[in-house]
Parts: sequence; C-alpha cells; structure tokens
Amino acid sequence: MEMFLEVADENMLAENEIWADFDEITKNHGFNFKIAHINANSIGGFKFYEIKTWLLSGRLDLLVISESKIDASFPDSMFHVEGFRLCRSDRKAGGGGLMVYVRSDVCFVRVKQFKGLSSQSLSNFRTESLTLKVKIGLLLLVFTDLRLYLYLHGRMSCLHSLRQHLR
Repeated sequence: MEMFLEVADENMLAENEIWADFDEITKNHGFNFKIAHINANSIGGFKFYEIKTWLLSGRLDLLVISESKIDASFPDSMFHVEGFRLCRSDRKAGGGGLMVYVRSDVCFVRVKQFKGLSSQSLSNFRTESLTLKVKIGLLLLVFTDLRLYLYLHGRMSCLHSLRQHLR
C-alpha cells in the first residue's frame, strides 16, 4: 500500500510540474486560443475524470482526444463537462475514435462535406475524422490516419475548398 502511495505522489508531482510549466508559458499569452491533444487509449474510467479536471481548470479552449475507444453505446451525457461542448467521431470496431471538447462560448460549426470531395472517397479510409470551423479563423482537421491527410494534401482542389470555409 505504501508503495502505491509513493508512486501516486510522484505522478501527482510530475503532473503539477507540467501544469506549472504550462502556466508559466501561457501567462504572457493569456488571450491566445489554447489547443491541446491527448491520445487517451480509452476514455473510460479514471482517465475521463482526469481529463474533465483539466478542462474545468480553465487552461484550455479546445481539447482533442484520440483513441477514445468508445462507440454509440456510450451516450454523450457520460462525457458532459460543464462549460464545454463535445463533438465525437466513433469507430465502429477495433478501437480508434475522436472526441473534441470546445469551450461553450467559442462559436464553431462541424463541417460535414467539402466541395470537390465525395464522401465515397473518404470512405475508402477505414478511419474517423472530424472537421470544425472555429470562429477565430481556424479550420481544425483531426485525422487518425496519416494516409487520409496525405490523400487530402494531394488534392489541391480540396485544400482550396478548405480555405474557402475559413472565409
């Protein structure tokens, strides 16, 4: 039991140091939009509690979570965080999954389709993706598969369509 407490105390100290570093860096940039990413390797259980604590600390405006490993049997209400809106893209089987928390006072829309890019061409990739158009002039594209990014990058007309969404 004592060994467990020592490890827990060391982990808590390491996490506090990380947040102290983050706070030091951001104190001169308090009005900047803060985005973070974590590969959760399953959002269930204690990990969600920890992530919820991060969000409620007020340090982040947007948090991307990959490898959430949840499906439609997990309702959004299980992952509610006061002051944030949740977007998610679940994989049907075999892990994966994306979640994005956006501070509730930030205006955004979820982009479902792009001109010049058929949903059929995206379905060739067995992966999930999310695209959010955020009011601050940010187009957030989240992919779990680098091949999908490379495919889109190779299609200049698609990139032009993405730029049009920012206007």
